Amino acid sequence: MLPFGISDHSGMIIHISEVESGLKCGCICPSCKDRLVARKGTIKTHHFAHFGNSECTGSFESALHQFAKSLIEKTGSIRLPKLEASYGSYSKLLAPEQNMQFDHVHVETRVGNIVPDLIGVRKNRDLLIEFAVSHFCDEKKIKKIEKIGLSTLEIDLSEIAWDADLKEIENQILISAKRYWVFNSLQAEAINQFKVQTIEDIAANEAHEKRANDKTKKMVEREFNSRIDAIRSAIKRITSMSYPNPPALNKQSVTYTRLNKAGLVPYANFKTSCNWGFSVSRDRWQGEFLCAFVLYPIECGRTGSAFTTNRAIEWVQTQNFLHHEFENPLSEKLERKVRQTHSNFRRPYLILKDYLFFLKKEGFIIWRRGRWRPNFQAFMISNSGEVIRRRS
Repeated sequence: MLPFGISDHSGMIIHISEVESGLKCGCICPSCKDRLVARKGTIKTHHFAHFGNSECTGSFESALHQFAKSLIEKTGSIRLPKLEASYGSYSKLLAPEQNMQFDHVHVETRVGNIVPDLIGVRKNRDLLIEFAVSHFCDEKKIKKIEKIGLSTLEIDLSEIAWDADLKEIENQILISAKRYWVFNSLQAEAINQFKVQTIEDIAANEAHEKRANDKTKKMVEREFNSRIDAIRSAIKRITSMSYPNPPALNKQSVTYTRLNKAGLVPYANFKTSCNWGFSVSRDRWQGEFLCAFVLYPIECGRTGSAFTTNRAIEWVQTQNFLHHEFENPLSEKLERKVRQTHSNFRRPYLILKDYLFFLKKEGFIIWRRGRWRPNFQAFMISNSGEVIRRRS
């Protein structure tokens, strides 16, 4: 059904509410130009119909399109949507939603290689206006518009019902129908500025990061060299003739008694490559280690007891068995540097690791599922509840 027709008298498109009933309406179809009859009864919504048989299709879309152009040409005004620009982290409202009153409106005037529905002119600036019911601006047309560089607005008329009254149709065309910027020169300029600013920001951030990284690298290098000096000084102090012997395992201690009863005293003095870094003698830290990680779990029946090499070195640190210069983990790089002047030097971590493999070889611990575990099969519990090494 059709709410619009073209008047024979004026050649203008008019609404059904503006004509007489029947053929007296004096109108033709905006699409096929055939004669129309105005049907303005009391039951159905008033509308135009083709007089006689007609296969005209798309007459409503064509009529709505023509009426929209005619309305804005007549009123010279339109509601513009807000204009925003955003790129990356930048965003700016360039203009709020507002009414635009044109100085002139041109209908279907060629601009470059396109013919927009309307061109609204205000203060010598052109605004292209396109109406869409089922056919919207495609990518090809958008590229043409961008090349021309003129701001273009598209108004979506697809939700206007054929039986809406005249005021509602006019309101939707002028104000409330969906509308959006196909292209806007101010928006494009702002986005280009944002792009330039983003590139400058990236360059500034990269320069800042480089300065920060250089500063961090120098600081790390200073700390690295400072630690090397500290370790070398510690080794010199420890190996000097005047340095006192480190505390040994006291034969009157509970630790020694437990080891002796278990038959483990000989295994608490494994000769590692060097004992530098340890603040106590070999028999002291090895004896305490055997009690804590082998005898104690067996005494308590903790068959699920397990530990990593890292956990073992942490325990050594908590027992204050390391000189303070060696307490924080030493890297391979640092070890290599120290060995340039002290070829026998090894990190406490590796010395402890050597000891763990020694205990594994002797059968006192086993390696399973990435962890060290006491070997319960290597010991037995005496009648008095003491742990004793099994003799092979």
